[in-house]
Amino acid sequence: MFALATVVPVDGTRSDEHERAAFHAELALTRGVASGDRQSAAAFARRLLPHVRRVANALLGDSSDAEDATQNALVELLR
Repeated sequence: MFALATVVPVDGTRSDEHERAAFHAELALTRGVASGDRQSAAAFARRLLPHVRRVANALLGDSSDAEDATQNALVELLR
């Protein structure tokens, strides 16, 4: 599993405490998605959307095709 969001303090450093907090937030979100929680699924999709869209744009080049591919990928992922 990769981190979709990381908590970074204002000074730009990452402490173990911040890393643990980010990990536990991601774990709770993942568990919510796995249990069928719709709010967790929506939050998960919002976090993934820019990453999936960026990859789709890089692979497909056409923004319309990339949007379709992004939507299809997220629908499949959350099924």
